[in-house]
Amino acid sequence: MINIQKNYKHGIALIMEGDTELCFYEEILKSISLDNNIRFNKYYDETELDYFYELSKNENIILIKMKNAKTITQITNQAIWFNNFCADKFKNISWHVALCYDTDGKDISVFSQEDWQILRGKLKSISNVIDIIDCCAQKDVEDLFFIDIENILKFLNIDENISVDNLRGRKGKVKMKNLYNDYTDKVYHEGKRAKSLIQSLDLRKIIDSHENGIYKIENLITKILK
Repeated sequence: MINIQKNYKHGIALIMEGDTELCFYEEILKSISLDNNIRFNKYYDETELDYFYELSKNENIILIKMKNAKTITQITNQAIWFNNFCADKFKNISWHVALCYDTDGKDISVFSQEDWQILRGKLKSISNVIDIIDCCAQKDVEDLFFIDIENILKFLNIDENISVDNLRGRKGKVKMKNLYNDYTDKVYHEGKRAKSLIQSLDLRKIIDSHENGIYKIENLITKILK
């Protein structure tokens, strides 16, 4: 159970669309913590039946909560979750919200229109929300994995020099499945079963690539915990 009396001054809520993203961003938080000499702790809240995280340095602690919306269409409905389990529950915390989504090749401006505009409006109307950060993969989260194709090939014991552009498929998820199917006797599984693959990646390379907004999360964390 989260101790609501704890001296949290800042909270970061990451809202994402699937189990693979959940595994990925948890590993990203671990990597950011390790690279910046920050303590990383993961706890289970029996009242919410969900995990939460604490990043701490010296006397400062950031509360991290992550919400898996399951599908891209449900992300726009997560203002209720955020209000009930983050902003309203921890009224004295300054909250930062990271929207972690796949663009599916669309222009990012689409994600500020219609339902997304409504979501952003609801979040901004909450008094203790400081800012909203966009973390968008070009098509799939697997497209971010392919930034470090060298370690993917090493993980799969593939000796050939393979270019991402030469893999069959338009989106990262399809490319990953075809890589497994064409060059190994294994099958690519999403969600928790992708964790070992994710852990094999050079996450620092992915963060520093600036191909989505992950670096903004790191900048925020290090600024708070300086």
